[in-house]
Amino acid sequence: MDNSDALDFLVQHSKDCIFNHPVFLDKLSSGEYNISTCKDGSGKIIAALPYAKVKGKGISRISMPAFAQFFKVVFDYPKGLSKARKFTFEKNCLVELLKGIPQADHILFHIHPEQSNLLPFIWEGYSTAVRYTFMLDTNCTLDELNSNLRPKSRRYIRNAEKSMRIEEDNTIDLLHDIRESDFKEKGIANPYSKQELQALFDTGKELTQGVLLKAIDNVSNKPIGAAFFLWDDKYFHYLVSGAYPGTKSTGATPYLIWKGIELAHQKGLTFNFEGSMIESIARHFSSYGSTPIPYYSVEKYNNKLVKGIKLALGRA
Repeated sequence: MDNSDALDFLVQHSKDCIFNHPVFLDKLSSGEYNISTCKDGSGKIIAALPYAKVKGKGISRISMPAFAQFFKVVFDYPKGLSKARKFTFEKNCLVELLKGIPQADHILFHIHPEQSNLLPFIWEGYSTAVRYTFMLDTNCTLDELNSNLRPKSRRYIRNAEKSMRIEEDNTIDLLHDIRESDFKEKGIANPYSKQELQALFDTGKELTQGVLLKAIDNVSNKPIGAAFFLWDDKYFHYLVSGAYPGTKSTGATPYLIWKGIELAHQKGLTFNFEGSMIESIARHFSSYGSTPIPYYSVEKYNNKLVKGIKLALGRA
């Protein structure tokens, strides 16, 4: 897109939401994104909401780019705004922002957990649903973080520390191969292509806000697992990982996560596990002492046929 004012506004007001950053948006949506803006009487931008256009099978969609957990609606609040006027300001801005979202058969946003005023979305015909991520406050000592681990997770990490080492990787080849092997073993399709993994890696590299770690067995010197993390000014996001089939007992994945937690602690950031609505994954994330944090998805169908198909497939 070519809108320098909107891009500058988004960068300036989205330092705590990496998924709003134009570099992330450009690479993970293949350039198919735009920014809806709200301006005051003088033409100054006072609010913005990014969106991505998703291609697929003759259906027009506005949705989240790959790996984006949520977007943040960003506001430039006037100074001295009272709570009552803040609500009105947000409402008026959101109404204008939603007018700027192009028509599509299906529109879906996940909204940042710090934002809960979704009334303008509801008034515009969007449905809402609660989702959960898991977050870990690292504003304490490493010993305290370690003491909050479940005994099983702590045991996995201690054993892994003795049998493997963690190194930084400079290519996504290993991570992609691990995930291909893992999903093939499970008999399901890998949800992310190698191109999408590369785009994610390139985003972290360009912004110097990402790291790809790999776990290597000390005896065989063969890699076991890998994990990629991306961060902003507030959150350290655990985005994608994997371990080769048959290596679960090595503790490679818990060890990689723990190394990510250590990095988040060093940077003074909250560790975001990205969450899951799947019980087994939620149980695993909670084993690190994290807290379930709600956030919302907002969704709208402008095509009844598309909605009917989604409902029939159990995906709505």
